[in-house]
Amino acid sequence: MARVLGRIRLSRFQGLEDVTTSPERQRLAIEKWADVNGHEIVGWAEDLDLGRSVDPLTAPELSK
Repeated sequence: MARVLGRIRLSRFQGLEDVTTSPERQRLAIEKWADVNGHEIVGWAEDLDLGRSVDPLTAPELSK
């Protein structure tokens, strides 16, 4: 079993929930992927209001 970090990123989050990309929906998809592949999620990085042009390794939450 691999230990993994779940990452949620949303470029425009203003409290509006888009049913296709909401943080909750992303979390559920990541949890399902981890379960199906036998991985354990050991932490989460949520970068909201962060565009995809930002290098993931310098993203505020993921770089902690």
